[in-house]
Amino acid sequence: MKNDYTKQNSRPIVEVQLSNNDKPLAVFTHKTLRPVLKQLHVTICTIVDNDKNLKISNISIDKEAQNTTYLKSFLQKNAETRNLVIGAIVGNLSTEELTFYLQHQKEANRRIIEMVITRYLSQMNEG
Repeated sequence: MKNDYTKQNSRPIVEVQLSNNDKPLAVFTHKTLRPVLKQLHVTICTIVDNDKNLKISNISIDKEAQNTTYLKSFLQKNAETRNLVIGAIVGNLSTEELTFYLQHQKEANRRIIEMVITRYLSQMNEG
């Protein structure tokens, strides 16, 4: 499908070393999810930042573990924001990628949230 081709070829390149021993979900994470997350970084940060329940004062630059715990809890409690973030990412998958995602949805969502938290916190540390 033309739309699938456009989606896949508009993504930024993320250099990753994969081996033949990597499980399909790991390959999907690195070859599909990471580029989509990179492409949607500003959108995802905007979604999280605009949730009225986010307490930015609970995030401290020098407390990475605490920040990760806070954001994980925040996204668990705020299903609307979590689902909006996941939906934005899933909406950028090709038909084949979506089929794979749906077969591994629970684990893929867990990985998506972990990567969102990591990217969000790294953006805060840079800026």
